[in-house]
Amino acid sequence: MPTAPACTLLELVTRVNEVTNDDTEAVAAVVHLVNSGRVRLRGTFAGARIKLPASLALFPPRLWPVLLGLQA
Repeated sequence: MPTAPACTLLELVTRVNEVTNDDTEAVAAVVHLVNSGRVRLRGTFAGARIKLPASLALFPPRLWPVLLGLQA
């Protein structure tokens, strides 16, 4: 099984922002990529997982499945 690519959090956020202009979608994508293990963080945040707020009300309901890891 190939290992997940490693990058810093800044590199990941920069790349995701290249493909979306929506900050909420960018946050959802970064959370999903990191928490699903599809991307490994290196540097200051190596091995970190992103903790979501108790309420997902900050995000549009269409993004909740991605944030919760229910959708790839």
